[in-house]
Amino acid sequence: MGDPVTFVLTSEDLDRLSYNEYLSFTTTGCTKQYILQLMTTIDRRFMAGLAYYMGARELGMGVIRVGNGIPELQWDTIRRIHPTCGMVVPSFLIKLIEFAEKNHIDHNTCSMQKCICIGEALRNQEFQLNTLGQKIHDKWPALQLYSTYASTEMQSSFTECNEFHGGHLQPELIIVEFLDDNNRPVEEGEAGEVTITTLGVKGMPLLRFKTGDICYHHTEPCGCGRNTIRLSSILGRKGQMIKYKGTTLYPPALFDILDNIPSVKNYIIKLLNDGSYIEGIYTGDVVTKVNNQYLTLPIQAAYKAGNRWNLKAGVYVSFLLRGNFDGEAKNGYMRTHPTEPKLETDAPYDFSADTKQFDWGLDLGAEFVAYKHLSIY
Repeated sequence: MGDPVTFVLTSEDLDRLSYNEYLSFTTTGCTKQYILQLMTTIDRRFMAGLAYYMGARELGMGVIRVGNGIPELQWDTIRRIHPTCGMVVPSFLIKLIEFAEKNHIDHNTCSMQKCICIGEALRNQEFQLNTLGQKIHDKWPALQLYSTYASTEMQSSFTECNEFHGGHLQPELIIVEFLDDNNRPVEEGEAGEVTITTLGVKGMPLLRFKTGDICYHHTEPCGCGRNTIRLSSILGRKGQMIKYKGTTLYPPALFDILDNIPSVKNYIIKLLNDGSYIEGIYTGDVVTKVNNQYLTLPIQAAYKAGNRWNLKAGVYVSFLLRGNFDGEAKNGYMRTHPTEPKLETDAPYDFSADTKQFDWGLDLGAEFVAYKHLSIY
């Protein structure tokens, strides 16, 4: 992780931030009759959490500031206050569903009607639900899922409407371009880097700022009646582009495959290629094979504490004669950061050369003579 970037907002910028989220909520069909359950933090330097809260108030919605995590608290709030809309990272919805199933909560009949999702993609480039989105939909079909795309730098967001065909630009707040490696605009149907110019920002305005995110854009009118540019889900970060045998791909294309593997729990991995590597947290299956042979020399002293008890204490030293410590990480994926997309991995490992050649320790014990030919140690 890099150092966080400090962004300063004026009073006018805060009003603009609130207006952006107001537009985002109305794009999803929210009205002042809705009650929003905020399942993201509003502190810890997370500017978006403040924006969601202010935008909901601008629209006139009720707001419940539950914060992130703690499924039990989330469900208790749903039971008590009956919110109709959630602001949430979509993978957390999986945890909510698992908690509900384990505790006999019928999530399909609760008050929650829709969730506006941040940080993770729900749909592919054809606007179909990806593996994560489909997993949520299969378990909670009554819940509508809306994708968003935003960043601290742009201080605005792209949000899906009820057509679910890409995130809508808010043209009064931002100018967006999609550029190739030579800073030329790409055609519709070509992937380009999202490049933005902010409008109305007083504190830290940006001119043609390159976000590093790669996506497609769509200009045809949307079925909802809007004529604004729409963004696809993000293909990936420009710096994470992978070239393999003449094919260009981005980690999210691989992550979506592994989202459907329930056995993956946690992970850390490095992908090596000509000396470069990607490091992150690994979630998946790990199979380890250990076959070590040692020569061990114990040195002990014994003390007869009674007719039946002998106390023994000493040290031992061990020398590795032959060591084998290898295995395979498979059926898993990695993230370079919890909010980054997933990267598929299937890799062997061998730590045999790193096995300790020498070891020592203490040995303490007691021997109980139960019978003439039977002792318990």
